[in-house]
Amino acid sequence: MRGEQRSSRPSASERQAGRDAPGEADAFDAVRRIKHRHLRCLIELAESGKATAAASALNVSQPAVSKTIRELEEILQTPLFERHGALLRLTPQGRTFLRYAEASLAALGDGVRMSMSGRRALHEDVTIGALSSVAASFLPDVVLAFDRPDSVLLRVITGPNTYLLDELLTGAIDLVVGAMPERTRLAALRFEHLYADRITFLVRRGHRLSTMDHVDLRDVAAYPVLVPATASNIRLALDTAFSSQGVAHLPRLIEAASPEFARGFVRKSDAIWAASLGASEDDVTTGRLTPLNLDAGYFAVPVGVTTRRTARLPAQAARLVECMRRVAAARGGGPE
Repeated sequence: MRGEQRSSRPSASERQAGRDAPGEADAFDAVRRIKHRHLRCLIELAESGKATAAASALNVSQPAVSKTIRELEEILQTPLFERHGALLRLTPQGRTFLRYAEASLAALGDGVRMSMSGRRALHEDVTIGALSSVAASFLPDVVLAFDRPDSVLLRVITGPNTYLLDELLTGAIDLVVGAMPERTRLAALRFEHLYADRITFLVRRGHRLSTMDHVDLRDVAAYPVLVPATASNIRLALDTAFSSQGVAHLPRLIEAASPEFARGFVRKSDAIWAASLGASEDDVTTGRLTPLNLDAGYFAVPVGVTTRRTARLPAQAARLVECMRRVAAARGGGPE
């Protein structure tokens, strides 16, 4: 006589206990009930903020969208959206779940494509575009923290923000870590803030201004000043700051897109280099250059990750973005 087998499915009493103290039973039941349509509806509604737009994208009715989201909220036992005027915005719980929903669909899509092609996925390439300041400071911490399978090949490309965004739009790279795109590009791109990069003013050792307890921008304007190119976010912030201090024109301005040139020139002259902390952190740490005692707390530019709105990130790229969020949060600049 065969012994009685216990079902792997949680009993009613186990599910009730799970509701009182969330755990494995809750997770098992929720995963079993979540369908592909729930995830697609969540992602579309989060993207548009309007049930009508999500319904149009999914080719369903608006009541069907509302019903699907209610079902998902019931499964997860938490509200996912809240109304802000005419728009629906994700709650903190909704933002957390969205990350995993996008990663899940990306992984499923990768699996389907590889299976239909009749090939085994031997490797997956993730191509990252990064500003030089990000590549020098933030990105190494991310790659070190990323639990990368041996089959994943990471490529890092550096360059100006506009060039990297152009490459992103063509699909040549998967994501860009850098400055916020211009407003005209935001219709096609999605930007997520990671941290704020402060601007520092650096001089050689022994520079007259390096011994002053307080330096203001009018003192800086008396020397040659090296700044990034006109279109950069750092340059825009600097121009605004100098104007607010009554400095309408820098007589000995040098535009330097190359950190190597700026670093070498400053070490051999009395020039001042206005640079992001990410680009100059190693110079300050090693003592090669000295930061001025200038209240630059208000000199900061947002740094984040930019992706294409119309394309789902590959599974490993989505995991890398999640790693970026954790590293940024550990540095004190990540999302709440």
